[in-house]
Amino acid sequence: MRAAKAAVRACQETSLSQGLRQERQAFVWLAATQDRNEGINAFLEKRAPHYRGK
Repeated sequence: MRAAKAAVRACQETSLSQGLRQERQAFVWLAATQDRNEGINAFLEKRAPHYRGK
């Protein structure tokens, strides 16, 4: 959620291209987290995810 809010703020305070660049960087960073894998696995296993903030 923090990354999404930061991307929205960046778009409001900078140019569109800079905001999109920051959004892309946040996506790459978040795609490598353990929580992302937990969310996908929980969805596939039809269970509630157990996020750990990692």
